[in-house]
Amino acid sequence: MKRKARAAAGVAMFLALAAVGGCRSGQPGSPTSGPPMGDPPSWSELADHQNTRVADVAGFYAAASVEVTWTDEAGQLQREIGEGNLIFTRPDQVALTFEKLGKSYLWLGGGPERSWMLWGGDISRAYLARNENIFDPRCEEFPIPMLPAELIDLYGVFSLPAEPGAPVRGDEGRSAWIVTVPGRWCHRRVWLDALSFRPIRVELFDAASGRVWASSELSEYRAMSIRGIAPGRFPLMPTRVEVRAGGEQRLQGSVRLTLSNPADVAPGHTRINPALFDFDAIARSMRPREVIVLDAACERPAMSDRP
Repeated sequence: MKRKARAAAGVAMFLALAAVGGCRSGQPGSPTSGPPMGDPPSWSELADHQNTRVADVAGFYAAASVEVTWTDEAGQLQREIGEGNLIFTRPDQVALTFEKLGKSYLWLGGGPERSWMLWGGDISRAYLARNENIFDPRCEEFPIPMLPAELIDLYGVFSLPAEPGAPVRGDEGRSAWIVTVPGRWCHRRVWLDALSFRPIRVELFDAASGRVWASSELSEYRAMSIRGIAPGRFPLMPTRVEVRAGGEQRLQGSVRLTLSNPADVAPGHTRINPALFDFDAIARSMRPREVIVLDAACERPAMSDRP
């Protein structure tokens, strides 16, 4: 089934949720203009602050209020509000869930080898691909064309390298210092608050064209509870997140997350359940009527035989 046909079937309504299209789409991005901010801090100072903040973050679990806006096929602005969870273990296992009426409606996830998206409700469809095939021209795009682990970067949980990828620049309009480094699959441009040095904006972009294909705004940092660490040393994590994408007008949209009680595990648990990052386990629970293997034409597809 081709991408346009799938969208017509109802999947397009959630293209805006990830708002994180692949490197093949997006619009050029540039920092807010303004007068110079003076001499920037050293790269090592910025890197030390960021790397210290995320050093103890191995796993993450938070409840999320989710607001999704998108433009439908008729050009009308639509909105959905629901509840879910943002869950990840570094470096590349992640799950973002969206629930309606107590049932999983969308499950976006991935691990080190494969990525997947599952829809419940009337859509009842799953999409699956091996990560290494995502940008192979023989691989069809996800309805939300991304690798889910990119959500970890967009949430501001990454380490900065010891050596600068580019000179530190100032953005007076946002009162932030800008650093640019290689990201997980594309390049990453990060706005660090001029006072706290915490990320307030992240852009993922194609270094060849300079086109921004995903961005996030991060705010309202709160302490994240981590077992074995004194409360005074809890890392501060954003609890307000907005992820946005450009591209074609009908694909524009955003997802806003309001996170509560961020911790390294779910309440009452001692670890994050590995089944949350297991496609087969999730599929057994959501029971999609159809599984679409997007990289079936590649040498090493995500599944050798479709169910």
